[in-house]
Amino acid sequence: MVPNTDAEPSKPFLWKIRVQAMQNQVAIVMCNRVGKEGDVTFAGQSMVVAPYGNVVSKADDQEQLIIADIDLTQTAAARKQRPFLELRRPEWYD
Repeated sequence: MVPNTDAEPSKPFLWKIRVQAMQNQVAIVMCNRVGKEGDVTFAGQSMVVAPYGNVVSKADDQEQLIIADIDLTQTAAARKQRPFLELRRPEWYD
């Protein structure tokens, strides 16, 4: 889950969520506020992204409930197809 309070989710930000799903091979849910608070109008555009980076469900700029089915077998398939996590070298991070 990626909570967000962005007034203007830009296209690069929305792509970033999709790329994070692909790189980590997990489904990601990004939820954002809608409406106005003071001088800020929040953009909404909450979404659910599958492990391959495809958008399963996406909201617009209005308050709404989005419902999505996530195929959990995609996580295992994505990790087998692209074993990015196995290639990590945490000992190099220091």
